[in-house]
Amino acid sequence: MRSIRALIGVVTVAGMLALSACAAADVELGDLEAELAGIGNVNDATATLSHPGAGRTEVAVALYLDDVTDAAVVGVVRAAASVLAADPEVSRHRVSIGLLQGAPSDFTSDQQRSHARIRLDDTTAAELGLRSGHEFIVLSPDRLSRLAGEG
Repeated sequence: MRSIRALIGVVTVAGMLALSACAAADVELGDLEAELAGIGNVNDATATLSHPGAGRTEVAVALYLDDVTDAAVVGVVRAAASVLAADPEVSRHRVSIGLLQGAPSDFTSDQQRSHARIRLDDTTAAELGLRSGHEFIVLSPDRLSRLAGEG
């Protein structure tokens, strides 16, 4: 009986800790989205939080672009990194940035959105110090800070 009470206590405390960690990480992203959408060449921006594991929070950003030339993409990624790194809450977490050509209204399904993602080519990726060919630019807090400082 004692071991059952102890087990219930441990499970209860673990659940409370997990919930409090998750709740503490939830921040309002509306202002961040507006700031990202204000970057030149960005039509719109969305930002969401996810909690892929206990105690982990990730920020996913989608940026909708007009111009997807190498120079334009480099400028947008650096500007976005500066905005994200300046946010005291967001900058503590891993960030994934997805780039899409157009505006949100251009897409009626996630499948269309997925096909429209811009993958960094070798030249653009090298200029940013990132890997090419990926659908998302994934940045640790340290890498986000370094990339913001390069702009």
